[in-house]
Amino acid sequence: MKKLIHLNYLLLLTLLISSCSKWIDVQPEDKLTEQQIYSTRGGIAEVLNALYLKLGSNALYGQNLTLDKLDLFAHRYNAYATNAKYYNYIHHNYDDEAVKASIEEIWKGLYGLIGNTNQFISNLNKYKGVLSQAQEDQYMGEALAIRSLAYLDLLRMFGPVYVSNPTARSIPYYRTVSENVGDFLPANEVLRAILEDLEQSISYLQKDPITVETGVDHYNNYRLNLYAAMALKARALLWSGGESDKAKALVLAKQVIAVSAKFPWIAHAEITGVAADANRIFSTEVLFGTFNNKLYELQNTLFSSAISELRILSTGSNNFVESVYEGNQGDYRFVYSWPFPSGGAVTFRTFIKYQDMSTTSLTRRFTVPLIRLSEVYYIAAECETDPAQALAYLNTVRQKRNLPVDITNYNNLKNELTKEYLKEFYGEGQLWYYYKRNRFTSIASPNTVSGTGTYPISLTSYIFPIPESELSSR
Repeated sequence: MKKLIHLNYLLLLTLLISSCSKWIDVQPEDKLTEQQIYSTRGGIAEVLNALYLKLGSNALYGQNLTLDKLDLFAHRYNAYATNAKYYNYIHHNYDDEAVKASIEEIWKGLYGLIGNTNQFISNLNKYKGVLSQAQEDQYMGEALAIRSLAYLDLLRMFGPVYVSNPTARSIPYYRTVSENVGDFLPANEVLRAILEDLEQSISYLQKDPITVETGVDHYNNYRLNLYAAMALKARALLWSGGESDKAKALVLAKQVIAVSAKFPWIAHAEITGVAADANRIFSTEVLFGTFNNKLYELQNTLFSSAISELRILSTGSNNFVESVYEGNQGDYRFVYSWPFPSGGAVTFRTFIKYQDMSTTSLTRRFTVPLIRLSEVYYIAAECETDPAQALAYLNTVRQKRNLPVDITNYNNLKNELTKEYLKEFYGEGQLWYYYKRNRFTSIASPNTVSGTGTYPISLTSYIFPIPESELSSR
């Protein structure tokens, strides 16, 4: 993690060599400069680090795809009043200029990341002999996983409701940097390409240092390591909804669960110890997290109790979050991340999951979780055909979150999984995808007359419009 923190940002941006692709957002460099960069191990490593830094930007996983935009679409937060700042987000008004700008920023950011990653992969193949074979395999595996992460989320946002229409037109897919504008492919072709890339990634990462290292303070927990790539592939397989793919997802989930000691469940003492350093992101369980050095500024501009009710991201004066957690004051995810403020513009519960810590040397500072162990257990629970074992996977997470009563009725599994996605992933963006994958037409929401209830959503609202700038360039 320290490698990411101490990088020179300006240098890293110049190291992202670009070509004619319209999505690559840095200035082109000449061939000599490219050769110089890829002539040293350090130069190659810094280009890969630059990809990770781009991934953690506000435009992507440092904010839009985690902290606010996707969670707004999923009705995590209250914006019921017509003059509320985020009113058009929670009403899925994709014609609103601010909403359109956010969606376009996400589209361009992800395709920019893909373009840079494609160039990195191309140059790894072009400039041989600098890295050892083990290093080259590691970097190639990580790059393929980065590209897969970006494509999967593009598909999940801009593609169809997959289980309803897997052959519908979705997004372009590029494996190389090119001047040519790609066709919009059927969703199943894009998903097939993603799964192929992830299979390759897993193959390259078989000797990932994380397989022999223990603990979570080494840099690979902030990289798309082997187990994160396996979990990502399970996530992609689950998106298809097919029984055979769910069986494959279960195999992968079980393989990650078998090494779950590498990602130990959060200890209560870590959450409650020194309040200023409380581990509210449960970092020990994170298979892969991104880094955003603007994270705590965002915490203050999005969630602070000093923000007025019409502009703050919260569940509102009715404290809808209490119903999400079913009033369970013992749930670690509730009591430590949603306190009543001691002062400020509002008096209701506010979200402090990403509040800064006093010990600046902690490796988890500036971290946004993207893939965590609990999701792997949820995937296993959903895909397992043995009812008792499925409930065991679900109850494991519940127990680790201090919910003492196990779920014993298999008929309640789906409903309880939905509750878990609601509780587990605040500020991480995963609930929106869960709703879309399962074709929810009514979702939990604070945006009702009473401030507590459900909100109707059409299946078409789950499909983000392709940005006008993209369509006009064709």
